[in-house]
Amino acid sequence: MMKRTISTLLVLFLCLGLCACGDKKSISEQSPNSSAPPTYGDEAKQGQTADAPENTQDHDTKTNTVPRGPLDDAIEENLRLGNNLYFREDGSLFFSESISFETVGYIQEFELGQLPPPTNLKYAYMSNGSGLLIYQDGQMFYIGFDYFPGEKISYADMERSSLDIAAAVTTDGRVLRFIYVKSRDHGLADYEEVPELGNNVKYIRALSADSIIAVNGDGTVGLFGGENYPELQEITGWTNIAWITRGNTADKTQFAVGLKNDGTVTATSNCPLKAEIETWTDMVYLDCSNKTIFGLTSSGEMRLARTEGLVENEVLDRTDIKAVFVYDYGSGVSISAVTTDGTPVGRSTYLAYGYIPGQTQVDVENNNRTQVAETLLLPNAVKENPGDKHPTVTSWP
Repeated sequence: MMKRTISTLLVLFLCLGLCACGDKKSISEQSPNSSAPPTYGDEAKQGQTADAPENTQDHDTKTNTVPRGPLDDAIEENLRLGNNLYFREDGSLFFSESISFETVGYIQEFELGQLPPPTNLKYAYMSNGSGLLIYQDGQMFYIGFDYFPGEKISYADMERSSLDIAAAVTTDGRVLRFIYVKSRDHGLADYEEVPELGNNVKYIRALSADSIIAVNGDGTVGLFGGENYPELQEITGWTNIAWITRGNTADKTQFAVGLKNDGTVTATSNCPLKAEIETWTDMVYLDCSNKTIFGLTSSGEMRLARTEGLVENEVLDRTDIKAVFVYDYGSGVSISAVTTDGTPVGRSTYLAYGYIPGQTQVDVENNNRTQVAETLLLPNAVKENPGDKHPTVTSWP
């Protein structure tokens, strides 16, 4: 592939086309009113396109070939927790009343043998009647279907509001991209490999149906796809990156935030919280939610920065957190967290329904989902007031 030079300040005007509704957002490294090109931090250097690595690997083996980094365990632990769902390494699922109906649907499929049991789940996300399951052996199911038959998936990115998956990474470091998602009629999606990104990718973020930002096993970050990136381009100055996330500015342009293997943070210049989050150190995980960027330190302390309004939450005062998730609903935030001893705190106390493989007895053939959900309400679940909508718990079995 022909090499060419790009500016030190990479301008990321990409459309975010993950939603089926086609709501488009752009990502820009350069601020609209900036007269000088912004930089990617202290390590900024001249960027250039790169030839796609020759992929000589035998994909039939599909072995784990991308080396694990020092933060991967913490990243994966935090991916187990969401706003309405948490699953432990033993396969136990704990979920809220908000998603009990759809979660029970998956539990029925586990029990009936229509899906593999959750004992070796690596990642799960369920919302809006849809769900994404990735297993330790690389199997991936989306709304109950195997969307990548014969492939072994390690991570997939999605638009959380619609769960329309845009891209996935295989266990041998390749990137797969959907051409068209037929999720509405439950058909299997067509997909293709993206050889331009090589075979050393660990994590990806789908910036549009055709544009992908990828973190490589060597800590570099590349962009490919769409009209703006017809050739593979490296993000200047971004090295030693372990994990990447994205957020939106007030004018709906998109920015990127990177977590380095040494626990420091870097962000594109249009990130409104760049100055604050780049002072963070000893980080093991971070993510974005609306007006909020949040993360976790190796000592179990939560970090949170927000463009509007102060946040007071008991989770922010703790030093024993191993997983955290923030849902920013505009006027405020809700914080879900799990402590190092497995105790739910914050909004995680609303995860009052539970399924423990091999222990929970569920009559899935003779009961509807509402009846099954009632049997999964944990014994210690309570409603503090009669008018409370959701039961809460102080511990999980």
